[in-house]
Amino acid sequence: MTRQQLPPQIKKITVNDRKTGKSVVRYQVTVDAGKNPQTGKRQQVRRRYTTEKQARDALAEITQQVSADTFVPRKTVTVDDLCDDWLASLHNARQITVNGYAYCLAPLREQHGHLAAQKLTRGDLDKLLIALRDGGTKTAKGQTRRPWSPRSLNAAIAAWRLMLAYGCDRRDLAHNVAASMKKVPRPRREMRTYTPEEIGRVLRAADKDRNGQLWYLALSLDPWMGDFEWSSARFGAVSRAVEVAAHV
Repeated sequence: MTRQQLPPQIKKITVNDRKTGKSVVRYQVTVDAGKNPQTGKRQQVRRRYTTEKQARDALAEITQQVSADTFVPRKTVTVDDLCDDWLASLHNARQITVNGYAYCLAPLREQHGHLAAQKLTRGDLDKLLIALRDGGTKTAKGQTRRPWSPRSLNAAIAAWRLMLAYGCDRRDLAHNVAASMKKVPRPRREMRTYTPEEIGRVLRAADKDRNGQLWYLALSLDPWMGDFEWSSARFGAVSRAVEVAAHV
């Protein structure tokens, strides 16, 4: 079988391996990557791969991304940098909202803040979420975190997703690794309601209270009161309570 000729963007070169010091073959890809969205100048991408197949696959991927205007060059922006920039960009958010986002981002910054944002993986986020769920992670001050509730975990997922989406918008990231993360299910808690006997005791006590009509009003508005049978006298008391509340 005739060997396929390399495209002009791929060059076979010999370089010294930094670990072994021996000469090794590498395939260098040099391709036009369009204009830099920040500088407006044309940019070139030069990358090296171990095998010819890797180089050809990379060339095809880069070319497709450039044509779709989705190509993102390699950058050294860290997770910490991206978090800082995103929080600073929330101009219209209330301070309490910004503080909430900062709280949710804190564990991510503590464990992966030094990492280049482009190297952050979905696996990193999944492991962090499990660690927060189980408890025991350390804060920046050295304190041990308690296990986070499903509500707190879902708030963290939302904050990660928004922060990484910001990185995609400004072309620091090629894709959002948190985009497909699903919410943690929240266990349903059974509502404990009063029994008819307990309601009866409450109403008997309300009959002796100067503000008893308010107790009647509160019980009458309770959606869990459907099984309780009201006497005509007590229903009249509820009506009077409504009238009193209307004039308060």
